[in-house]
Amino acid sequence: MLTLSNDLKTRFYKAHKNTFGLLPGPEHTCPCATEGEGGCWEPAKAGSKLKTCYAQRLCVLRVNVRKSLEHNTIEIKSVTDKKTTLQNMFSSFETSVVKWAIRNKKDPKDYLYFRLHWSGDLFDAEYTRALAEAMDISPKITFWGYTRSFDFVPILAGVRNLVLYLSLDRQNIEKGLQCYNNNPWTRISWLDVSNDICKQGYTKWPESVKLTACPADTNKIPKEGSCAHCKICLGPKKTHVWFKTR
Repeated sequence: MLTLSNDLKTRFYKAHKNTFGLLPGPEHTCPCATEGEGGCWEPAKAGSKLKTCYAQRLCVLRVNVRKSLEHNTIEIKSVTDKKTTLQNMFSSFETSVVKWAIRNKKDPKDYLYFRLHWSGDLFDAEYTRALAEAMDISPKITFWGYTRSFDFVPILAGVRNLVLYLSLDRQNIEKGLQCYNNNPWTRISWLDVSNDICKQGYTKWPESVKLTACPADTNKIPKEGSCAHCKICLGPKKTHVWFKTR
């Protein structure tokens, strides 16, 4: 079984394990991690072992986090029937939410939100197809996630209960925008210290893509439960988001 995570930012209530993670980095499950200036895998400081990537920092600083991500990565890469493994995880999540909602006299549909890959990414086509099929047969759950694995995005095109963001930074901006043009059902998230794209030396940003700052990253709301309070990334309205790196 894959291990679900109780993420401070994405959870809707304290016992809400509504995400899972895989080992981050190009050598593990992030084949398109960007390693240059402004990228997600850029060293946080010259000579530092820590990267811009928040998941990598947690792996270095917290042994138990790394063990959980290692377990999930080994499990999903080694298992033959990836679709069933993922389906079982989503089913377990749905069951736990429904039980919690009944006990607390809440409507389960208000809590059936699942964040894909709080750490890691789409690492190959086989896994992405299995993920698409598992989400398809979990229609009561709304999934959302962010990816730099642009080549695998078309595989997810038919998944109606998925909100998918293309995660762009200074290193992959052109390829990301090309993917967005080819897959207009997706949304864009911009990762940088600033949301002024022109200051980064890029002048071809589409006028139709207006960035909304993540309120948790800009300290407008507390980080705990921020996704539940904000829901910018989760709603049916097409919104593009800026996440601050530092």
